[in-house]
Amino acid sequence: MKLRCLSFALLTSFTAGTAFAQQDPFVNGGQQQPVQQQPQQVQPTQQVQPMPQQQPAQQPMTQDAYAPVGEPLPAEPVRPPRHLGVYGSVPIFVTESDVLRPGVGIHGRFGWEFGFLVPEIQLGYQYHGLADGTMVSGDFAQGVQTIWLGLGARLQLLNNSRFVPFVSAALRINFISVIFEEAFSPSTDFTPLPGVQFGGGLMIELTETLAIEAGLTGNLLFDTPADPVYQDTQFYLQPNIGITLFR
Repeated sequence: MKLRCLSFALLTSFTAGTAFAQQDPFVNGGQQQPVQQQPQQVQPTQQVQPMPQQQPAQQPMTQDAYAPVGEPLPAEPVRPPRHLGVYGSVPIFVTESDVLRPGVGIHGRFGWEFGFLVPEIQLGYQYHGLADGTMVSGDFAQGVQTIWLGLGARLQLLNNSRFVPFVSAALRINFISVIFEEAFSPSTDFTPLPGVQFGGGLMIELTETLAIEAGLTGNLLFDTPADPVYQDTQFYLQPNIGITLFR
């Protein structure tokens, strides 16, 4: 019985000493064992990326510096295809110039533009004098008036400038009538005479709808048996100047 009590006392003393040694900071060589702390894991914070700023699209340079950005450029003006021209001219005869005096004329032109080619119709009136003492049908004649109609085409050399050279050709039908000195009125019916016209000139475009032009045409007037004035084929030059409207 005593032996059992002694054994229990020794076991109790050993357990208490072991627990005291673990709590004593000077046990194990007198040095206090540092308490190792577990490093605290820091959760990385999620960084907010700034929204990328959208750069405005670069607008191409325009001819109109005051045009609103983003709006389409105005279309280049297109010249209307219809030509309406009015011209003044001076017929100057090369053949029989001693008898057939220079005169004055006016004519109109209507054409439709197809690029470089302009088919056209012309209608005109002209008058030229005769030398003093010229006899026609037994009376003294003062001059000859002509109403003429032309059908032809113009070839224009279009370019990037306002200066447009051109050449043209046409068939003409001329209705002539003699004017006598006394009455200054036609004494003969209008007689048809065929003719040919060819020439060229320069057009200067002032705006998209208006141009001025100057040119020179050569005209052949063919004689017929019914002709009361001209005894042979005649040739005359006709400088002219006028305006053209585009519609």
